[in-house]
Amino acid sequence: MCRQSGSGVRALANFITDFGDTAVTIPLAAAMTILLPVVRRPRLALDWVACIAVCGGVIAAAKLILAGCHHDIVISGVMSPSGHAALGSMVYGGFAMLLAPSLQPAARRLLYAGTALLVAGIVVTRVELHAHTVVEAALGLAVGLASLAAFRALLAAAPPLRLPVGWLCGGALIVIAVMHGTRWPTEFAIHGIARSGLFHALLPWCS
Repeated sequence: MCRQSGSGVRALANFITDFGDTAVTIPLAAAMTILLPVVRRPRLALDWVACIAVCGGVIAAAKLILAGCHHDIVISGVMSPSGHAALGSMVYGGFAMLLAPSLQPAARRLLYAGTALLVAGIVVTRVELHAHTVVEAALGLAVGLASLAAFRALLAAAPPLRLPVGWLCGGALIVIAVMHGTRWPTEFAIHGIARSGLFHALLPWCS
């Protein structure tokens, strides 16, 4: 009975954590990138792409350097900051910010609460599944929230926005239904680059 309960908890944790995989977050971000120019907000689309790129780029660079220079850089509890936490908070938080102006206040509060719970669930399950330490999950979340704060500032400076909520939510649900449970080998690719001769040629101080 205890074994079944443990496997059930792990299955639930995997279900929640998969919402933060790049196989889900990147297609969702791409869908928003396509939609914004369609509703005549190309500048906002560029802001969106820039914040996503910075978020993903910072995490990828940190993972790459820590993986490739692990003998030279020692940070307690940190070997690989959580990309799930970073992109999950940026993408889902950004979606919530973009959708909120088109909703009534009560629906807006529910949206923000649901988004916060989802992001918290992704962060907690990364630790629960032993994919990351608490520090790594917290660092990933910090990068995501910093990127989200930058996007919020850009959004506040933009003209008022009204998005087609039904179309956007329907499209997002389709993306999630199709991609959820798929796991892109992003981490393996980063470690492959970190072990390559080109990486060490560019960063000869790494051993």
